[in-house]
Amino acid sequence: MTSAPDLSPNGLRVADLVRSGEQQTAAIERAPGIYESRGVGNSYLLTSPDGSVLVNAGTLADARRGHELFQRISSTPVRYIILTQSHANQYGGLEVYKTPDNTVVAHRLYPQDRRYFQSLAAHYQRGSRRNVVGSRSAFTIACA
Repeated sequence: MTSAPDLSPNGLRVADLVRSGEQQTAAIERAPGIYESRGVGNSYLLTSPDGSVLVNAGTLADARRGHELFQRISSTPVRYIILTQSHANQYGGLEVYKTPDNTVVAHRLYPQDRRYFQSLAAHYQRGSRRNVVGSRSAFTIACA
């Protein structure tokens, strides 16, 4: 990977796409008021004067970097966090963004899916060279 990665999705292999966030120094504006932070799980910040909406928190490492990038874009509080999937690369960094003043929104089956994937964790860890640990923080999630 070069020191100046191509941050467009065109022509990137999956491994390059996942690692493209490592070199990211600024959030990518995808449309007016919509910004992307890249990583294993990309996150998007939708900004407005009344507060922002975060779509996916990313992994814990992604969230730490993304939170810093997004703070440079907007100082308004994150009012809602939308989780599009019950995969760790979407919720792993939730603790970085979650406050008592925002609401996490997910599909009504999110808790069931999350329990299912957690039940498979031991199986997936056996085949992985890395120890995968999910977020252990407890949050109230508004499921729609």
